[in-house]
Amino acid sequence: MFERELRQFAGLLQQLGRREDEFTTTQTFLPPEDAADGMFPLRYEVSVTAPATGKTAVYVGGIGLDWVGEFEEDLRGGRFS
Repeated sequence: MFERELRQFAGLLQQLGRREDEFTTTQTFLPPEDAADGMFPLRYEVSVTAPATGKTAVYVGGIGLDWVGEFEEDLRGGRFS
């Protein structure tokens, strides 16, 4: 799943006229949460940093979550400027 999201991330950057080397990403798996149905959905934190500005944002990824969309909102809103 994360690899697919990274491809979406790269495509978004290209679409917005940005370069992939303007940002770094790291993924950290979160511990499973107790679930009433016995399912333990995989969740992870994605840290995105713009080295040129030193600004970082942390998003949560996993099934049903859209960290790439949240990043897009932040990028368009100037969070990494």
